[in-house]
Parts: sequence; C-alpha cells; structure tokens
Amino acid sequence: RGEALPSIASVARVRLVSRPADAPVAYAVSAADGVVSGPAADIRPGNALALRLNKPFVLIRKAGQLPAHKIIQQYELEYGMAAIEMHSDAIGEGQRVLIHDDLLATGGSAEAAAKLIMQAGGVVAGFSMLVELGFLGGASRLGAISGDIQILVRY
Repeated sequence: RGEALPSIASVARVRLVSRPADAPVAYAVSAADGVVSGPAADIRPGNALALRLNKPFVLIRKAGQLPAHKIIQQYELEYGMAAIEMHSDAIGEGQRVLIHDDLLATGGSAEAAAKLIMQAGGVVAGFSMLVELGFLGGASRLGAISGDIQILVRY
C-alpha cells in the first residue's frame, strides 16, 4: 500500500520499508515457522522478510482471490464487513506464524488474519508491522493474541 510511504521522513526508514529484506532481522520474530502478509498488504515486503528469515511465505488475501480450497474469516470494518481467505493446507497444525503488514491502524485486518491462522490450527508467533498509527489503538487490540508485536515506525 502506498499510503504509508509518504509519511516516512527518514531516508533510512524509507529504505527499510521499500526493501525490508535489508531491515535488521531483530524487528521480526525469528522463532516463527512461516510468514504471512496481511490481507490488504502489498505481498512483496512479507515475501522479502520470509526470504530473509529463510521461512515459507503464506498468502492471506481478500475473499474471492485464491483459486484452491480455502478457509474464510469475516471481520468488521469501520464502515461494514469484509472477509479474507487462505488456502486450507497453507498452515499445518501447531505451525508458528508471523503476521507481517505494512500498516497497523485499528488492527482489524491483522486480528482477522490471526483468527484465520488459528482456524487452520496454526499459532500466531507475533506481529511485525512497518508503521503503526498509535492513536488508533491497533497494538493493544493485537496484544491479546500475541505479546510479541514489533513495529519499525510509530506515529
């Protein structure tokens, strides 16, 4: 998503956002068995992070975008309802998964991704976000799911 990029003033931070594989691995949960990107995110940062951590990458997309057998999770938006999906065989029982996204606002889509992972039998190892809009309270919403929430830039 492009909306996070213009708000970052530091050249070093822009490099981390545009090339997360160059970011310090310390801001990600290395104990995870795999990485997923949030449903609204550009998949490139999550995929780059998975490559950097040498972990598999799993797609979670908006409903109707994946071809194979899938599981679906609905969630509430500020202005209505939405649904996300994941291939039913993408995450194994007990697999620890890191949820990576470019922007944490209210936490609704990240929470829905976590529920989808748990529905598949996986465990949320933590959250890795590039930018947080702290005044919207998303991190506190996700804290009930995992205490490991890594955020690169906070506003």
